[in-house]
Amino acid sequence: MMDLRKIPIENLLPQRKPFIMVDCLTEYSASGAAAELYIAEDNIFTDNGVFSCYGLVENMAQTCAAMIGYYSRYVLGKDVCIGVIGAVRNVRIYGLPEAGRTVTTVIEVVTEVFNVKMVKARTSYSDGTLLAEGTLKIALTDSKAE
Repeated sequence: MMDLRKIPIENLLPQRKPFIMVDCLTEYSASGAAAELYIAEDNIFTDNGVFSCYGLVENMAQTCAAMIGYYSRYVLGKDVCIGVIGAVRNVRIYGLPEAGRTVTTVIEVVTEVFNVKMVKARTSYSDGTLLAEGTLKIALTDSKAE
């Protein structure tokens, strides 16, 4: 099996720097995925050494995008397509991560109908401290990432 951490994240995402909010995909299955992000001091969502709630939600969405990108590129052998966030619900922020720390976001596909996935997302530190959780609806378009 392929070491997911060695895949350049740009191969899986339509986003480009400085708007990439995941460093690597760490787990993949048809029912979910996990990704890590090192919170850099110069991240566009970091202010006064703290990563914002907006950054956490974007990290959740990009973890979904990385899962979909992996499926498109490495399972189907197709180009990565652009996804659109259709809804963000029941987001709870329990803490904001500090710069210099790494967070892991785990997503679980709850339902999938045609090109729309409903996922549960949970972001935490490596010690298991839960930082945020929520539900996202992601719609996959036919538009290819450039």
